[in-house]
Amino acid sequence: MYYFLLALILYLPTTFVIDPKVYLLFIPIFIWKNYRNFGNWFSYLKDNYATKSFLKVYGIFALILLLIGGNLLFGGSTISTIIDSPIFFAPLLFMSAYLISDLRVIKYLLIFVAVESFVGFLEYCAGTNTFFTFLPRHFNFLTYDSLYHTRVFGFSFNSSNLAQKVFVSLLFLLLVELKFSSKQKIGLFVLFATVMMISFGRTVIIASFVLFSVVAIRALINKVKANREKLKSRINVNGIMAISSVVLMLVFSPFLVDQLGRSNTVDLRQLQDDDAGAFLRSLGLEGVEMAGRKPLWEAGINSLIESPILGNHSERFLLNGSHMHNSFIEFSATHGLIIFGLMVTFILLNLNKRNWWLIFFISLYSMGQFGIFWNISFLDVLFLSSLIYLPKLIQLDHGIVKR
Repeated sequence: MYYFLLALILYLPTTFVIDPKVYLLFIPIFIWKNYRNFGNWFSYLKDNYATKSFLKVYGIFALILLLIGGNLLFGGSTISTIIDSPIFFAPLLFMSAYLISDLRVIKYLLIFVAVESFVGFLEYCAGTNTFFTFLPRHFNFLTYDSLYHTRVFGFSFNSSNLAQKVFVSLLFLLLVELKFSSKQKIGLFVLFATVMMISFGRTVIIASFVLFSVVAIRALINKVKANREKLKSRINVNGIMAISSVVLMLVFSPFLVDQLGRSNTVDLRQLQDDDAGAFLRSLGLEGVEMAGRKPLWEAGINSLIESPILGNHSERFLLNGSHMHNSFIEFSATHGLIIFGLMVTFILLNLNKRNWWLIFFISLYSMGQFGIFWNISFLDVLFLSSLIYLPKLIQLDHGIVKR
């Protein structure tokens, strides 16, 4: 019941049902679970290795928060802006990430997303983007020709939130051993992969294809290695699902490419003749349809070029109220390169062989969406937990089963 409750608290704010303020419930739960251990922290830090580990996790982040506070004050920020900064949300973020760092919580989380995904599938079959007609973006489908115009919401405010949850679920299902049976894995995978398409988050589809490809290649490489060592083995269900998905997506690639380029917000605008435009052009993005991301990314990069050290004085950088659709551009434009560099250092120092792929794919997703660095959010909590607390529990799935 305890792990069910933790998963529910983490999940509910991703829906239209409950405000994210429900994350404040993690504070009393954290105190209740750990008040007896508070006195042991000082004796724990007497050990040199423990002190180094503590500083690697909390010391660098404390320095980041200190610099953000100074940046805000130097920029003349208001009290409300300071309160709405990472300084006040960081303790809650760490408490939340610590509490949900149990694979039983992750397993319940996937079950919640599966229920929402099934509702999304029913919405698609019923010809509506959401059964909840009071939501402001509710509408009924006129045609099924375009996946972009038939995106479903499930229990979420929009299709992007549902797509994000489905991607995270696929990530943990394929990379981490959660002790689902083979039939359960296949059922969940088919459901998540289906809703990945009908929620039609383009960043999610691209990131998922990379995920399937990595899992498939790793399974095949491990199978070859096992054969060379004359070990009896077979590709497991995760490897088979990933290989099958890659093959299907390649076979239907003309359809997918056509759908990915169709929307009512197609951005055919050329990149500007400035430093930001030159940088994006060097990445080969001149002729790529990016659904309005080009002006957002250009604005963020130009702002960073104009103020590389202080950024936007740690006040969130937006363009006409819109996020950058890239967590790293927005974070660096907001805080400047020094704080951004420290955040990257914090992430890199805490990477290991158990969490590397999880962090990589969440970061990859966040390069096309504003995924992490919200101060505290569903993905922020999972990202920090995967980075620091979950690795000691994670048993990675290698795509093969030794017989």
